[in-house]
Amino acid sequence: MVYSPLQAAAKYFKYYVHAANSKGHGMHSPFVYEFITKVMNDFTKYEDYEKVEQLRMKLLANPTALLIEDMGAGSSVTASDKRTIASIAKNAAKPKKFGQLLYRMAKFYQPQTIIELGTSLGITSSYLALGNPSAKVVTMEGASSIADTGNRKFSAT
Repeated sequence: MVYSPLQAAAKYFKYYVHAANSKGHGMHSPFVYEFITKVMNDFTKYEDYEKVEQLRMKLLANPTALLIEDMGAGSSVTASDKRTIASIAKNAAKPKKFGQLLYRMAKFYQPQTIIELGTSLGITSSYLALGNPSAKVVTMEGASSIADTGNRKFSAT
């Protein structure tokens, strides 16, 4: 059966309102249930969020241009080998909601070692490090100019 866009939207809304899995009910795996109820559904506004988001705002306002030696797939935004810190922060950094999810994961599970590949400017690394200050955080970034900038910002948080 083919639904009109309005019918499909109504069906999705009804599903969304009545779906129990977003609260963890119906999960058979204890790990997944605990993850949903204790990590994903933790709506606490931690003070550390603001520290990292202040860092993000500083980076978004930074017009400094960096020469990028890209070893990966390249940028989907520009073909140039020069990018501003603001552009990198806008287009390459994890969105706030994912950084905060990683923070809550580090806070809840308390890993002893955290490894991040593709550190970029250090926003996600900052979330992870603040989530568990006693963890050893190892970060790797292929572009040296971005890594230098990220290291300076990461040590400041």
